[in-house]
Amino acid sequence: MQRDKILIRRGACVRGGFSLRALAVLLAIGVLACSDPAPSGSAHGPIDLTADEMESAIAEMLAITDTLDRNRRLVQLVDSLDEDNLSGAIVAYKKDLSRVDPHEARLFANAWARIDPHGAVDGILEWRYPRIQNQATLEAVFGWVRSGGGDDARAYIDPHFKSGEIETRRSPTKFMYLAVLQGLGVAKEWDRLTKMLVDHDDDGDRELWITEVMVEINRANGLNAVKEWADSIPWDAPRNIKASVVSRTLHWISGLSGEDAAGWWEEFEQEPEALELLPMAVKTWGVRDPGAALIWLLEREEGPVRSALMREIVRGWLSRAAETEAAEAWLAENLSNPEIALPTAITYANFLVEEARFRDAADTVQNFALEQHRQRAMVGALVNWAESDAPAAAAYCEEAGISDTIVEAYQSRLAEKPIRVQRKKVADAPEVKQ
Repeated sequence: MQRDKILIRRGACVRGGFSLRALAVLLAIGVLACSDPAPSGSAHGPIDLTADEMESAIAEMLAITDTLDRNRRLVQLVDSLDEDNLSGAIVAYKKDLSRVDPHEARLFANAWARIDPHGAVDGILEWRYPRIQNQATLEAVFGWVRSGGGDDARAYIDPHFKSGEIETRRSPTKFMYLAVLQGLGVAKEWDRLTKMLVDHDDDGDRELWITEVMVEINRANGLNAVKEWADSIPWDAPRNIKASVVSRTLHWISGLSGEDAAGWWEEFEQEPEALELLPMAVKTWGVRDPGAALIWLLEREEGPVRSALMREIVRGWLSRAAETEAAEAWLAENLSNPEIALPTAITYANFLVEEARFRDAADTVQNFALEQHRQRAMVGALVNWAESDAPAAAAYCEEAGISDTIVEAYQSRLAEKPIRVQRKKVADAPEVKQ
């Protein structure tokens, strides 16, 4: 009986008014009516369009504000471009360039260059919106080179350089040159790529372009291809280009694997230029795994570069609060090795002085600093200690048997230092009760 009443009430609700489902449908229709107009045609796969139809379709696409719908339609339209309707697309874009995003311009430039690369570059150079012109130029020339037109693209660009048309670092012509370089890199045409970089006179451009080319080579072929390019460059190549490419590649590899970067550096360790590239091989590793990096450095030839790197790694390791304890434990275990003590004992003692751990600092100097550095380092530690607690510093000298020469030197330094007057705040006068 109760179930019949429920059914009756439901029927009355449907007959006498709107059901909840009907109301939901009407609301959905209202929302759709207020949204962007649906793009004409299917959003799946290319479609056959005349030039006029393509012009209208691109104008409609540029009016879509929903990002996903707009990009679906854009991809469909550039897939539909051919020799017959390209002219309509060109007209549509020129009319509404201010509404085009850089990535949209690159998609169109890519499709245009597949049909007519020379015409694409010429046409894009007429655009007056640098934000999209530069990106579209890069894409069109890059596509031109990748399609096998590297020589044609280079021949097209050279007159622009010779005529002095390069005005700024971000001019379209510079993007054209970069695109040819990137295309050669993706095609692994290492000799032509290197020669084109060497032939360019602007050092600033070259350094910037090397990085951009490496990024593109890695994107297309992986990091091993970047290393392959670096290995292909002779050490005596002009403009120090070998070192420029190798240093960037070392830094890149080191960020992924310190051991891999170090292993690659060992392959050319005997080259005269290798020593200046050692920091790039180990600096990032020295942050991520300082103990391993220091041990590897011990296997390298002793010298100022190695010592400076070891000091830098130890200083950084000690300074990172979360790693200080591990750094001190490693030093306690390894400072007895003179090769480690030579560059790091004084660095560690300086850290202990900064931490006001004067006894530990003096012990480190006394026990591990090499003879030629010990006196100066001990004097410095004792001066800092005496400024904080002169009796304790004097007692330590007696206890540790510090030589009279060092004691006299630190006391003399202490006497020469200006007297620090510590001003004490005078207490307010007590309130006088009436």
